[in-house]
Amino acid sequence: MKIDLLNRPRLEILNKRGPKYNLQDAEKDYFLAIILNIFYGSKLKDTLVFKGGTAIYHCYLDQIRFSRDLDFTSKVKLNLSHIENLFSGFEIFELKDAAEKKYGLDFSVQYRGVLAQPDTIEVDVNTNQKVLLEPKIMKYRNYYEIEFSCPVMDENEIFAEKIRTINDRARPRDPYDLVILRKKFGLKIKDGLTLLAKKELHKPLDKERIAENLHISLDRFDDEMKELYYREPVTKKEIQKFSEELLKNIK
Repeated sequence: MKIDLLNRPRLEILNKRGPKYNLQDAEKDYFLAIILNIFYGSKLKDTLVFKGGTAIYHCYLDQIRFSRDLDFTSKVKLNLSHIENLFSGFEIFELKDAAEKKYGLDFSVQYRGVLAQPDTIEVDVNTNQKVLLEPKIMKYRNYYEIEFSCPVMDENEIFAEKIRTINDRARPRDPYDLVILRKKFGLKIKDGLTLLAKKELHKPLDKERIAENLHISLDRFDDEMKELYYREPVTKKEIQKFSEELLKNIK
């Protein structure tokens, strides 16, 4: 695959027509599309199921929030050689901090592109999970004239995995995503928890830990959201209401 990079003036024009990110984020958004196009133009196209925040906001919703990393579930076991082979022919890319872990592959792709300073995109490939619902073949929407489709995790399963994420960490963007998903698709917490019970957990679902992580996320919400591009606001009151309902449904 040949990559003809946009020059800086063209990136600026396309960004002004679209999301109006700061230019560093626009470049990262551009390279998210390039890297995904490499994945889904390869032999891995039917193996990797795209999921997470970037899948939500580029496939299901029209970039309501800026998301900066890539998450996949692989249908088969992979090792780093599969990934290294994909990027070995591109001088603008270099794999960093690559590791094979118990749950799968974790690495960053460093790129040297439109701007002078190199930057990285974090990639997580889970090889230890089942995909329970049939993925949807969806167009990856972007403003950079890169056209491709990819298998995307069903929104109900993404919702369930986002609940699991709150069991593992405290980041305000996670309850934000859950509130947005529920608003846009009418998803139900009970259904998400039922689906989650059929999936593997990194650690057992712990009501007290989830309550603590939601509390921390709520405390940090205003500060983190100031640093994050988003077009559709979610209030702390909405986060609080969602948190109370989630905790009420966890046994």
